Amino acid sequence: MDHCLRSRHYVNVVIAGKHPAPQWLSMDAAVKHCSEGIGIWQWASSDQQSDPDVVMACAETCHARNVGGRVHHAAAFFRR
Repeated sequence: MDHCLRSRHYVNVVIAGKHPAPQWLSMDAAVKHCSEGIGIWQWASSDQQSDPDVVMACAETCHARNVGGRVHHAAAFFRR
């Protein structure tokens, strides 16, 4: 948040909610991710250091869970 409030000539996105939600990154990891810009979350990726074939993105926790499940099922389908 400090970066968002102090930065200029950036597009900053701040997402907040009033209900408890999973925190996918620690504070230090979130600061690093936001400082570096777009990137790959290695724990959530299966790219194995290669260029991705498909990039899935979503917003909101319930959608993130749904996309994760759909990616898992699609990967299993295409590995057959």
